[in-house]
Amino acid sequence: MVVGLAPIRWRHGVAFALLELLVALAIVIILCALLLPKAKDMVDQARTASCLHNLKQLGMACQTYAIENDGRLPTSTSNTWRIRVAPYLGITPSSAGEELYGASFKDVRVFTCPFIAKDGTPRRSYGINTKIQQGGKVDGYREAMSIWVQVPSKTMLLADALNTSFISALNQISYRHSNTNCGIFFLDGHVENSSSNQVSSLNAQAFFGGQN
Repeated sequence: MVVGLAPIRWRHGVAFALLELLVALAIVIILCALLLPKAKDMVDQARTASCLHNLKQLGMACQTYAIENDGRLPTSTSNTWRIRVAPYLGITPSSAGEELYGASFKDVRVFTCPFIAKDGTPRRSYGINTKIQQGGKVDGYREAMSIWVQVPSKTMLLADALNTSFISALNQISYRHSNTNCGIFFLDGHVENSSSNQVSSLNAQAFFGGQN
C-alpha cells in the first residue's frame, strides 16, 4: 500500500514544482512589465544628456571661433560651419568636402544626436541658426557678429534639426528626444531640453534674430 502511494506523491511533487515555476515566471513577467518602462526612461535620459553635451561642445566651439575671428560666428551657409568649428573640437577635416570625410565616425559623432540612427549617412543632425547671419561676407560666406545679439540668453544658435544643416523656422526643429523634446544651445552658453510648446511660446524675434 505504501509502495502504491509513491507515484501519487511523485506526481504531486512534480505538480507542486511546476506550480512554483509558474508563480516564479509570473513574478518575473510582472517585474519586467514594471521595470522596462523605467529602463527606457533611463536610456532616454542618458541620450538626452549626451545630446545636450554635444550641443554644449559645439556651441562653445562656435563661440571660441568667434573670439578668434573678430566676433564673427561661423557661417550657416551649407555645412561650412562644421568645417570651421571642427579644429576647436580636435577634429581635422580633410579636403574631401563638407561632411568631414577625413575624420572617423567616432570623432565626428559630436555632430550627431544619440536619438537618431548612427549609420553615418549623413553623420550630422544639428542645425545652426541662419537668421542671425546678418554680417558681411568672409571668404564668400556670410557670418554674424555675436556682439550684435541683444538677448543671447534667448537666442538660439544650435538645435536638433530636421534638415541637419541650418534652422531658419520653427518647423525645421526636430523634437526627437522621446518624440517630444529637442536640445537647444543658446548664445549665452546654456543648453535646454525644450518641448515644442515651450519653443513655440518664445519670442521669435529674440529666438532667431537676437533682438528684443
